[in-house]
Amino acid sequence: MRLEGNNIEINQTSSIVITSDEKGFQSAKSKLNISVNREKLGTEIYCNGSNGLGTEVMSRTVTLNVLYSPDIGNIDNISSEEGNSVDLTCPVINGNPHKTSVLWTRKKDERLWFGAMFTLTNISRTDSTTYTCRVNNTMIMTGGFIKEGITSKHIELDVLYKARVRKYFVLNNEASTSATVSENETVGLQCEIEGNPTPTCEIYNDNNPDKEQYVNYSQNYAICYTTFHASCLHDSVYTCKGSNVINKAESTEKNINVFVQCSPRPNPSVATMDHVIAEINAPISLHFTALAYPKPSASWRKFVGQSWVAVNESNNIQIYQSDLDFGMTIIRATNADIGEYKLLISNAIGSYIHIFYIEQKAASTQSDEFAKTGLIIGLTIALICIITLVTSVSVVLCRRIKQKRRETDVNHSYQNVSGEINQQIVYDKTYEQIGMNVKKVESTVKEIKKFDKEIEVESDISVTYEKLAENRKDVSQYSQLHSMKETETGTGVGTKISLSSGEEERNIVQSNIYINMNI
Repeated sequence: MRLEGNNIEINQTSSIVITSDEKGFQSAKSKLNISVNREKLGTEIYCNGSNGLGTEVMSRTVTLNVLYSPDIGNIDNISSEEGNSVDLTCPVINGNPHKTSVLWTRKKDERLWFGAMFTLTNISRTDSTTYTCRVNNTMIMTGGFIKEGITSKHIELDVLYKARVRKYFVLNNEASTSATVSENETVGLQCEIEGNPTPTCEIYNDNNPDKEQYVNYSQNYAICYTTFHASCLHDSVYTCKGSNVINKAESTEKNINVFVQCSPRPNPSVATMDHVIAEINAPISLHFTALAYPKPSASWRKFVGQSWVAVNESNNIQIYQSDLDFGMTIIRATNADIGEYKLLISNAIGSYIHIFYIEQKAASTQSDEFAKTGLIIGLTIALICIITLVTSVSVVLCRRIKQKRRETDVNHSYQNVSGEINQQIVYDKTYEQIGMNVKKVESTVKEIKKFDKEIEVESDISVTYEKLAENRKDVSQYSQLHSMKETETGTGVGTKISLSSGEEERNIVQSNIYINMNI
C-alpha cells in the first residue's frame, strides 16, 4: 500500500483478505490504518491492485481532509494601576474548520466576554484575578461523527493600588479608636494595611517612648503591632502609617489616642527656669510644662512673712494656662515682687508643687561708677592732648612750607627744571605727612568713642546731704557753706582736712573715702 500526496510516499502495513464466489472468482480486500495530523491535510490516497497477469486495477482517489482544533498563541500577564483601562487579547490560531468562536471568562465570578479582544475600563482591585480565553470549532468527520475542538489559555491581571489602613485598633477592643489606661498597665495596638505591591507598616508617636514593634507581611497585606507598659510619657497620639510605590510620597495614616492616667509632674523634654533675675520696673515671667492626665488645675502662691499667700490676677499680674503649660507674668516688677513663689498643680490622681525664686539684679557700686567716670575723663583729656599736638605739628609744617615757598620765589631765576621737580616732591611729602597725622588722630578718636559706648554708666547714686545746724535759722543752708574755711595738714593717706566757720571746726582724715558735694 502506498500513500501519496504532496509528493510524499508513505509505506504502511495493511491487511489483505481474499474471498471466492460460487463461480470461482476470487477477490481481495485491503484495509489501511494510518495516523494523520494537520500536515497531511489535502493528501490524496488511492488503492492500486494486480493479479500478476499484467492487468492493473487502480481505485478512485480519496483526498484526505484532516480536521483539528484551533490554538492560542503566547499570552503575557498584565499589571496596571487602579483606575486605568486594559485590553485583554487572545491570539487565536484557527483550526480546521476555520470557523472559530472565542469566549473569555474569569475565575472569581461568572462574567463572560465574547471575541478575541475585550477592554476593562476603570479597573479596580476587585478585577485582579485569572482570566481564561477559550476557543473552539466544530469538526464533522466522515460518517457524520461530530466533535468540538476546544483550546484554552489563562492570563493573570494584577491591579496595583495605593496602600490604605484597613484596621487600626486597641488589642482586645477592635471597636475602639482610643484607650484610657492606668500607669504601668500593658497596652497593645494593631494596624492592618492593604496595598499592591505589599506595603510597609509602622506605628509611631512624637514622644518616642520605649516600645516593642512587630510586622508580619503577606500578599497585599502588612500587619504591625506594638505593646508597652504605660507611663506618663506614653500619653500621646499613636499613628499607624504605611505606603508602597503607588503611594509615592503620600502615605496612608490613622490615629489612636492613648490616655495614661497619672499625677502631675515636670515634662522632661521642657526645661524649667527655677531662679529668675529681675530688674525693677521690667517684666518677669515664670513658666512650667507638666505631664498629667486628667487635665490638671493650678494655683500660684507667694511666701510672705511666715505663710504662703495666694497670687491672683491684677492689672500688674497675668496668670495663664494652656493645656499642660502654666505661667505667670509680672508686667512691671517692684521690690515687693522679689521673693519665693509656689506653683501647685493637681488632678484626680495626685498633685505636684514647684518652687520658683525671683531675685533682684545686683546694682552697680558707687566706686564702680566713679571709676567709670574717671576713665572717661582721662580718655577725654588724652584725646584733647593728641589733637593739640597734631595741630601744633601741622602749624609748624605749614610755616615751613610758606618759608620754603618764599625762598623759592627769591631764587626762582636760578632754579632749573630739576629744582622745580625737587620742590614739588618736598611739598608732596610734607602734605602726605600731615595727612597721615590727621588720620591717626581720627582713628584714635573713633577708638575712644567706641570704648565710651561700651561703658554703662548708671547714675542711680543717691546723694545724701548732711543736715546743717538748725540753730542758724537766720541763714539758708547753702549760704552757710560760703562761710566755711578749709585747711589741710599732712600728706598722703593721713592728710587732715579741717573745715571751719568761725564757731566750730570739723576734722576729716582723708583715706579711701570719697566726699560727694553737690552745690
